[in-house]
Amino acid sequence: MIYFHLSLLNSAAFEFDFETIRAATDNFSHVIGRGGFGSVFKGRLQSGEEIAVKRLLGSSIRSERDFRNEVEILSKLRHKNLIHLLGFCSKQDQRYLVYELMPNSSLQSYISDPHRDSHQLSWEMCRNIVQGIARGLRYIHEESQLWVIHRDINPTNILLDLEFKPKIAGFALARMMQQGESEGESTVIAGTIGFLDPEYMRTGRVSIKSDVYAFGVTILMIISRRRAYSSGGEESLIEHVMRCWNRGEAIYVVHEVMREQEREDSISEVLRYIHIALL
Repeated sequence: MIYFHLSLLNSAAFEFDFETIRAATDNFSHVIGRGGFGSVFKGRLQSGEEIAVKRLLGSSIRSERDFRNEVEILSKLRHKNLIHLLGFCSKQDQRYLVYELMPNSSLQSYISDPHRDSHQLSWEMCRNIVQGIARGLRYIHEESQLWVIHRDINPTNILLDLEFKPKIAGFALARMMQQGESEGESTVIAGTIGFLDPEYMRTGRVSIKSDVYAFGVTILMIISRRRAYSSGGEESLIEHVMRCWNRGEAIYVVHEVMREQEREDSISEVLRYIHIALL
């Protein structure tokens, strides 16, 4: 623990003391998210700024490494389509990440939650979300000078602000490359099932293509509102879309609400996005 904590002292992120975090979250009383990583709490700093505090589970070497990785990478990145890391807190075996609050939660909650109103995301909103993700990826891949590969692009890691503008989050698995380096070896296949580039799974070599593939799957999820992967032996989303595309039935990939409510020119654009996602 001491090694990881000291290494973070050299990062650009601000270190919060635990009492500040506890007071801001009213003793961690307002849970706004849970997952395999831990829990997320809504809070407010004394300045009035609303925050999201992620409390991480586990104290293994790997979880420590993921925590350190996210702090070190995100603290060096600044872009309107990346989540803003405000700081971190490390107290004994507890680790916390403090972010700006995203009022509209994750993209995942809008495209797969049956209790949400499907009408909420129009094609115009979806297109803006896709374009925002693309800008964020271009920044980390080419413009940031860090040459970062995210390695876990999926709708859960796309957060939406008050105006539904997307911000890429979840940099625990991200990897910084050397200048001019386009790919690198990965000792462990990491990411989310359904979003893993087949070439990466086959060779163990991670590259920008891995993010591009996952981005394509995310686009198809937005358009179809289908899961990327089913454990029940059903065809994957990619397989389903390819089958429809090859039969000339790509229109049936588009979610029924979108088919019914969008104009014909919008549907034509949706079909172009399907084609792009399959490239």
